Amino acid sequence: TLLVVFHSMTGGTRQMAELVEVTERAGAKLVLVGDAKQLQPVDAGGPFKAISEKVGQVELIDIKRQRDSWAKEAIHRFSEGEAERALEEYAKRGLVSLGENRDDAMQLLVGDWKKEGVQNPKGNLILVGSNSEARQLNASAQEERYRQGKLGEKSLKVEGTRFYENDRVLFTKNSRLYGVRNGQLGTVEAIDAKSESASVRLDSGKEVNISLKQYSDLRLGYAVTTHKSQGMTAENTFVLAGGPMQDRELSYVQASRAKGVTRFYTDKLEAGDNLSQLSRAMN
Repeated sequence: TLLVVFHSMTGGTRQMAELVEVTERAGAKLVLVGDAKQLQPVDAGGPFKAISEKVGQVELIDIKRQRDSWAKEAIHRFSEGEAERALEEYAKRGLVSLGENRDDAMQLLVGDWKKEGVQNPKGNLILVGSNSEARQLNASAQEERYRQGKLGEKSLKVEGTRFYENDRVLFTKNSRLYGVRNGQLGTVEAIDAKSESASVRLDSGKEVNISLKQYSDLRLGYAVTTHKSQGMTAENTFVLAGGPMQDRELSYVQASRAKGVTRFYTDKLEAGDNLSQLSRAMN
């Protein structure tokens, strides 16, 4: 028996120990697949990296997601803690924007996002560091799509957020009943206000019908935290950088989600002179 487990599912040291114990009891072989330089487990310890150092590893170094060779090289630099050189490549291509303050940076981001994101939100994903920033940018993105007539007339309010037909949504809790996982994105295809239910087409192509009286763990899905985005792929990404969460692992994930173009936004205080302060945080 072969058990393949991905890095994002291994958790901390205690969870890994339980997993190894179960594997040994079953007489199975455990194979770990992942990237220790990406976001670390919430629980204590870094067992994935420790095990790879002890027993050895096979490493894949070719990047397949990004099309441009310069972007692939920049992502390697982020992973190695060379953010200053990586950011230079984005800045000289006009892909780093500075606002006077945090709100101004968000407005610049939404201004660029709406050029393609209103029509194609699935292919244009916004990445942020915190849930509060995700809420702000989700509200702005939804407002832009509503204003331009991209959302349906039917809607439902769930946990303080109103969802319309054609809205992008993020599932935030696993549900065996509905066959959805925490972190999955989808698009609302239909809403039945009478039964308080919604039909959602997941990005995987699967359609699920959700009773919002039973399952209320939905958020708007135009903007997601970087932690939620790990494993996701979009055509283009719009990254609100800076803040207390910014570090090397977060920056590496942020820079590597888009096949096409990644744009960074921050405020002048977070950026520092010549992006020096942001570079230090990203290192």
